[in-house]
Formats: sequence, structure tokens, C-alpha cells
Amino acid sequence: MRKKMLKPIHYLVMLSLLLSSAFIFSNVTSVTAASIAITNPGFESDATGWTKVGSAAISTSDHHSGTRSAKSTANGGGYKQTISGLTANTSYTLKAWILGQGAIGANTFGGSEVTSGGTTSAWTQFTVNFTTGATNTSAVIFTRSTGSSDVRFDDFTLDSGTSSTPTPTPTATPTSTPTPTPPTTPTLPSDVLYLKNWKITLPIPKQSGSTSPLEVVQPALNTYSIDPWFKVVHDADGYAVQFRANHGAVSTSGSSNPRSELREMKDNYTSGDSSNQMAWGSNDGKTHTMYIKQKVTHLTQVKPQTVVGQIHDVDDDVTVFRVEGNNPGGVSTTAKIYITDGDNTHGYLLDSNYTLGTLFTVKIIVANGVISYEYNGQTVPYTQTKNVTGCFFKIGNYTQSNDSTAPGESPDAYAENWVYDYSVTHQ
Repeated sequence: MRKKMLKPIHYLVMLSLLLSSAFIFSNVTSVTAASIAITNPGFESDATGWTKVGSAAISTSDHHSGTRSAKSTANGGGYKQTISGLTANTSYTLKAWILGQGAIGANTFGGSEVTSGGTTSAWTQFTVNFTTGATNTSAVIFTRSTGSSDVRFDDFTLDSGTSSTPTPTPTATPTSTPTPTPPTTPTLPSDVLYLKNWKITLPIPKQSGSTSPLEVVQPALNTYSIDPWFKVVHDADGYAVQFRANHGAVSTSGSSNPRSELREMKDNYTSGDSSNQMAWGSNDGKTHTMYIKQKVTHLTQVKPQTVVGQIHDVDDDVTVFRVEGNNPGGVSTTAKIYITDGDNTHGYLLDSNYTLGTLFTVKIIVANGVISYEYNGQTVPYTQTKNVTGCFFKIGNYTQSNDSTAPGESPDAYAENWVYDYSVTHQ
């Protein structure tokens, strides 16, 4: 049987179809993610390539990788960097790791500023997506503290996505990068306060029958909570850590008064002994500051007094914030707040009628041998001149009540302080 031959017209049709297909596919833009260079993305070259904004520094004590990270030490502080050579109408994905309370973000790219962040007790990666404008070929990326505690940032990356200019043929809708799950409700004190360089002394025996108090150090402190002495609480002012100490509790060898109180330690300390305790001087060429946002919620009755923040040196307290109830022997609903000067418990009266349960802030600044103070954001017209060494900060609740100074007090009577935020810097 003779084979049928294709007519010439069939060849022409097939050739036309092939050429059409080639033309269609040649107009499909294939876009893959590309990494964009960031100068010094992990801060291993200190702050090279970055511009400091507000209170910020380079940290060598904690990092996601390498040996350094960026640290912000006050609300709004951080670093920024301008990234040039971007493409207009193009989406970009910025990622970085955060430890503490802060955010990363981008602005000046032709759209509204975008940020992503939260409060974390372990290194957590956050993601920001942004799209450059029709004529924008640069953007500013940044770190930003969103609280008053130290927060660290590390390991930035920036990747390009797809162009927003339409292509001649339909393309698949790209999947968006998932945003981080919002932080869960705080359940541990370390979820509220940065505790990396602290230890706590508690008003409970370190073991059954002991007359010495329990001390909890890192890393155990990071996952520690105990009701009612040291736990997370919450009210209309936000989340806080409750510090409670009762009159009849055990105390340290250097004092008869009980405490639930944090003591400043060196970064990345390995044990609770004296070699790991923070020690600085009032004339060491640095500025040492401590800020506390807190409220006193309860006082004992016979001697309704407590300390809610202090500087201690190698021997004794240097200066403290002392709260004294206005109704000794009864239930105090108001109190006086004093700054002490060594053994002078009434060095300066900050507030003569503080209402218990009211939020207030205090700040101590030590520089060039002079100690100055702030109360509720206002400079206090009072200073002290000191030449002291071996100093460290303390935060929490140091109840000024024991059987010798407050006879007849119930062992269960307690003082309590809620701490919402703090910051400590040595620069």
C-alpha cells in the first residue's frame, strides 16, 4: 500500500505553531530570589556600614552566630543602613534574629515603613516584606528597641523577590513569606524581663531546714518561676514580674531582712560565685545607669518599708530607692519614697504621698564620681558625690522588716513590688 504524503500546507501550519509557541515562552519572565549584599550583616566588624541611632552598642556577650551582635539599650535605639542598587517595583524580604524586646524594619523605599518584632527570651528570626516604588532603587533597613531593656540583633539577610511589573503571559501567584507568629502570653519572668546577666535571691530556704535563702542563677533562672515570690503578673499597665518577700523569711548572711531581689552579674557568667559578680566603680570613666518601671502593691504593717532598687558596693548599699508606708502599725495605702545616702535613710524625699499600686519610674546615673537621679522622667535636684568600687545594681523587693526591728509582726506579712521594665547600661 502506498504511504500517504503530508501536503505542504501541513508543514506550514506546524511551523507556524512552533514559532508561535517559541514567541510566547520567550515573553515569560523567569524570576528567582537573589541575595542582596548587606555590609557587615552580623556586626562582626563592629558597627562598620551601620549608623547608630540613640542608645546602642556592639555586644560581645551574646550573639546568634559569630562573636558579636548589635545591642540597643533604650527604647528607640538601634542601627540603620542604606541599601543601594535595588530594582524599582520589586519585592524584597528582610530577615534578622532578635533576642529581647525589639523590631527590625525598612523605610524610605517608596512605601510606608514596615516592621516586625516582639519580645523573645531566645534568639528568634523575624521577617519583613517590602516593595520598592516605581522610581525607588534603595531602602533603609534598621534595628529598633521597643522597650527599655537590652535587646540584641544579629545575622541580617536581604533577598529580592519578583518584579511588580506585569508580564505578557499569566504567571503563578507567588506564595508570601510567612510572618512570625506573634509572641505568646508571657509565662516566665524571663519573658518579661531580660535576665541573662542576673541572679535572684529568694525569701525561701535553699533546702529543707536551711537558714540560708535560695539563689537561682543562669541558665536555670531563664526558666524559673515560683508563686508568689517571683512570677509573671498582669494588669491594665501590662505584664510585670512580681517580687514578694515576707517578714518571717530567711535572709542572707549580711542582712536580717528578707528579699526577692535580682543581683547584677557579668554577661555570660558561669556560676554564682564572687568572680562572676558585676563590679564597677563610680570613677572608672564610664557612665552607669539603671532605669526601673515599677509599682509597690503591698507593704508590711509594723514597719511598712521596702527597697525597690539600689546600688551596692563591695561592702554595703551606696544609695537606694526606699518606700515607707504612711500608716505604720496599720494598713498603708500611701507611702513616702526616699533616696538614701549610705546609712542616711532619708537623704532626699522624692514623693511624700505615693499611692500604692501606682506606676512610677526611677533612674540612677553614675558618672565621674557623681550620682544623679530621675523620678517619673524628671531630673531630681539632688546629687551625691561618691568614690566607690565593686559596685553592682539590684532590682526587686528588699523588705525592711524582721523580728528585731518589727517585733510583733506576723511572719506572713509581706512587701511586694511589680517590675514592668528596666534597663541597665555601662558605657
